[in-house]
Amino acid sequence: MQQKFEQACGAEIEKLCAAVKTDADQLKGCMMAKRTQVSPACMKLFDASE
Repeated sequence: MQQKFEQACGAEIEKLCAAVKTDADQLKGCMMAKRTQVSPACMKLFDASE
């Protein structure tokens, strides 16, 4: 699953949440907190993982 996120959201993860990218729970929390800055395709993956 992590690889799917990296492929779809890698640039956004690096830009928005690089400090927590190695911890899946913190990464998800970070991306959810910044959801207005995340692309719809990427956010769809995070929403589906809930």
